[in-house]
Amino acid sequence: MKIKLEFDVKPMAKQSFRTTRTGNKYLDASVIKYRKAIRNMAIAQMRNQKAERIEGAVNMNIIYAFRRPKSLSKKERNEIDGGKTVPKTTKPDIDNLTKAILDALNGIAWNDDAQVSEIKAKKIWSKQDQIEVKIMQIKNQIKQNQTNKSEKGEKK
Repeated sequence: MKIKLEFDVKPMAKQSFRTTRTGNKYLDASVIKYRKAIRNMAIAQMRNQKAERIEGAVNMNIIYAFRRPKSLSKKERNEIDGGKTVPKTTKPDIDNLTKAILDALNGIAWNDDAQVSEIKAKKIWSKQDQIEVKIMQIKNQIKQNQTNKSEKGEKK
């Protein structure tokens, strides 16, 4: 099974919980809004594709496209707008971007993000902000229990 999802939003990294002076923990409202938007768009797109939640191991390809800066030269802007792939090497970090997507798709594209066993991700400059996610079920899997003996702390 293959699922292709496209989100026309600016990619946002997963952020840690913040703590108030009294010790209460909370997430910034923008993080909650972003996660909810990703989840709602994913549900709608999967419904349109008649896709079901994937069971077993999952492979993902993710492209994080960021709107090109206005400070680029006209030549560079035209190249990016023409489809040339130009890597983005500034923040946010790609691992934190990926954590946000994995968490948002829990219970929608798969049961748990522990099922994701392969990820290929890249950050690029683009004409517009967008996230493209391709999800594929991995064939030829070995059925596994939720935990194995070494994970439980048992001696081999």
